[in-house]
Order: sequence, then structure tokens, then C-alpha cells
Amino acid sequence: MIGDRGLISHAALALVAAVAAYAAWRAPQASGKPPRAVIVPGEATLLQEIALHEDAYDVTVVRRGTGAQQDVDVTVIKRPKAAAEENVPQEAPVPEAMTSQAFPGSEQARGLFEKLMPLEGNRALGRPTDEEASAFGLARSSQKLTLTFAKDRREVVAVGDSAYGAGDLYVRNGAGE
Repeated sequence: MIGDRGLISHAALALVAAVAAYAAWRAPQASGKPPRAVIVPGEATLLQEIALHEDAYDVTVVRRGTGAQQDVDVTVIKRPKAAAEENVPQEAPVPEAMTSQAFPGSEQARGLFEKLMPLEGNRALGRPTDEEASAFGLARSSQKLTLTFAKDRREVVAVGDSAYGAGDLYVRNGAGE
């Protein structure tokens, strides 16, 4: 008889656990997304230019116009391999490998700027020490993302190495965070 009691109590506990697991599985999510860290605050409507600088190339996307009439100009400058290795400054003569193209405004063009602002990251690491910045690839980084807003506001974000296992990039805004 005592064996039957143990079996019944284990079966009752298993049933309670199954009901609790089902209830947790069916319960709606509380927030949906984890909180994100803001790297560069700002409104998409004020963002005028996005520029990415790397050793081998520069890409600039400029928004022209306002409201429904917004065109996008894209310029790509690709440096020859030797120039990229020598770290030729941006003030150097423009290489021949420059392409520029204008795109008529569209929902996708407006959406590009809206998706970017505010610029957010998965988490904030605070102000890294020199050793941490070096480990994250931020101390020696030649990659920069420059966001230019209306009213002459410019934010420069240093782009470092990718996070181990995730493929996300470490970045540091102008405030050093």
C-alpha cells in the first residue's frame, strides 16, 4: 500500500508539472522584446546623410528633398588595394573607382532612414577601458559610421570587431560608450 501512495504522489506531481508547463507555454509574452541600448539618439526625419568609411572603400547615402519627394544619392569610392594598405587619408585625390547613382524617392528610401534611427545596439557596455577597447577592436578601428543630421549635427560611431559567436559588431559612439 505504501508503494501505491508513492506512485500516486509522483503521478500527481507529474500532472501538476505538466499543467504548469502548458500554462507557461500558452501564456502571452510580457514585453515581446528585450530592452535595447541607444547608441545615437535622434529622429529619422532629421537624418540627412549616412557615411561608412573603411580602408578599402567609402559609401555615402544622402537624402535630398523633404516630405513625399525624397531622393537618395549613393556614392561608392573603392580604393585600390595598395592605397587601402597604406591608409591613404580621405583628403587624397579621388580614385578612379568612384560610382554615384541617384534613386528616386520611395517608401524603401524613407524606410532606410527610419530603420536606422535611433541607432540601437543589443546591450550597452558602458565606457570600455583601453584594454577592453583593444579587445573589442575599437582601439585600432579604421571603420567609422558618420550620421549627419539637419542643423549641422554630426555623430561619428567607431566600428570594431564582431562579437564572438553572434556576428554582431562592437561600436563606440562619440561619447566613448
